[in-house]
Amino acid sequence: MLPPEAQGQIAKQLRQVYGEMLSEPMPDKFAELLARLSNSEPKQ
Repeated sequence: MLPPEAQGQIAKQLRQVYGEMLSEPMPDKFAELLARLSNSEPKQ
């Protein structure tokens, strides 16, 4: 188990990295793939 200080530092850095990543636009290839997958799902 890591000391609380190390855990806090890791958590802070992870929040920073993921926060930056979430603010970036989705690549066109991912959007196209999601659209194709959505269209291929069976309708209920």
